[in-house]
Amino acid sequence: MMQKLSRYITLYIIIIGLIFIVLGAKFPTLFWMGIDWGRFFSNLGLYIAVVVALQWYYDKRTKDELVLSVVNVALSNANVAGSGISNFYENTKDIDYESAIINSEELVIGFLHSSRFIEDNFPKLKERAKSGRKTTILLANPKGNAIEYLLQLTDISGHIKPSIKNVIGIIDQQINCRKDVKKKIVMKYHDTVLRYSFVHTKEGIWVKFYRNSQGMATTPGVYIKRGFALYDYFEEDIQKLNEESKNVKFG
Repeated sequence: MMQKLSRYITLYIIIIGLIFIVLGAKFPTLFWMGIDWGRFFSNLGLYIAVVVALQWYYDKRTKDELVLSVVNVALSNANVAGSGISNFYENTKDIDYESAIINSEELVIGFLHSSRFIEDNFPKLKERAKSGRKTTILLANPKGNAIEYLLQLTDISGHIKPSIKNVIGIIDQQINCRKDVKKKIVMKYHDTVLRYSFVHTKEGIWVKFYRNSQGMATTPGVYIKRGFALYDYFEEDIQKLNEESKNVKFG
């Protein structure tokens, strides 16, 4: 009702403006008290008609679109905030895992074959083992179907199995064999072509995605906090992968 009344009032004001324009055109030489009333009515009518018409257009078109845009952005931000994603890195090489590795009571790390994470965070992983905190590393079985499948897809397959062997050697010979280690790092083989690698704690999960296409690229990573549906999704998936994986036999 109020919107309809507002439209009528706006229309009446525009009509009044047009009437003033007509009066100005009808009496172009009307002077009184030193005022050119013809020009005055024309300018006043033009001002009223144009300004009110533009205001009406803004209210009916631009304003509605602006409000809709603000609402959409607000809802999108609310959805992202509600997902539990609390951090993002364009390049996963820039992620600092220190808090997750040092402070978490339980840590599960999962990847395909690259030894980069282990090499970059070796001192922190060694400190975890010395402090008695539980650490589990899941990596691809070099004799499994997943690795054999990957070897057929990539032209740079020569480093895959040696990289897995390197990870096993670092953990077994440089950490687990130390006398000051209170809790050895558990190594497990999975036989899955992972869709993402991860660093999982009870507080949150760092997720690094893999490309579907071939080739090298800068890989982004996101951090998902505990207490949200997205965290629950990844945690359930990681737990199942952990349960399905087999302990590595050293030696």
